[in-house]
Amino acid sequence: MIERLKAARARARHIYREHGFVELLRRIFVLRTNNGFVQLVRYGIVGVVAAAFDTGTLLLLTNVFGVSYLVAGTVGFAVGTVVNYAMSVTWVFRRTSQPYVEMALFVLIGAAGLVVNDVTLWAGQAWFGLDLFWAKMLAIVVGFLWNFILRKILFDRLGAYLAKRAAQQATAEPAPEADALPR
Repeated sequence: MIERLKAARARARHIYREHGFVELLRRIFVLRTNNGFVQLVRYGIVGVVAAAFDTGTLLLLTNVFGVSYLVAGTVGFAVGTVVNYAMSVTWVFRRTSQPYVEMALFVLIGAAGLVVNDVTLWAGQAWFGLDLFWAKMLAIVVGFLWNFILRKILFDRLGAYLAKRAAQQATAEPAPEADALPR
């Protein structure tokens, strides 16, 4: 892992020296990449934006509308998840050739993340006596790590599996037609 980070840092230095700072930023923030470190940075940015929507919804619903913190946490999590999904598939991770399978996995991971979020909110309030805001911050950190690791593993593996399957189907010989079969 450390060797990969050193190699990524060396590549970044090379790009900076050869092409300049603007090109380095373009490669980090604009171009598609499979580099896990760049994806982690991008996912962190996506996470901050999604967390702002999530936390804003939570605080708005609890403080302005008087909704229970667990209900408001669930609604806020759903809003943050939609923002996270939209940004993740357009900017962080490669899309697969099976968008419905991808979305189903995203929803399953999100559902597990919702459980992590609500349990962390509850534990932060009930066990540790944290203010709602700080309990939410703890839930964001735990959920971020949970979601990135699962998404990275599942989406990369799904993409590799689907690409392999498509390549196998492309090289497979077509079945003979019914008229060509011996009788």
